[in-house]
Amino acid sequence: MAVASGVQMSSTHILPFMPGMKTVYSVSYRNNLSDKAKLKLHCYELHKNENMKPSQIAKVLNKHRSTIYRWINQTKKALQIRRYQYLEPKSRSPNSTPREKVITPEYE
Repeated sequence: MAVASGVQMSSTHILPFMPGMKTVYSVSYRNNLSDKAKLKLHCYELHKNENMKPSQIAKVLNKHRSTIYRWINQTKKALQIRRYQYLEPKSRSPNSTPREKVITPEYE
């Protein structure tokens, strides 16, 4: 590849646009998933490859049917953009916690 004079080429600009780099990244990330994310992926594979209905998967895994539907949709979206980290459970802590009011007596 010829580089024009005065143009700087670095790997940070080349790598994101190389074909197949997202695939390599997603395959390496798939091995490091948490147990809940692996369960979501397993539900999707049962639905897609084994042709099981979400109600059947729910009975096998002892989960609610709507949960299985949600997991399958999340996995579809994650596989379309090849980002397995979207399968990881999100934080359940509240965005803001009420502050404790400290009442200090005033002395005269």
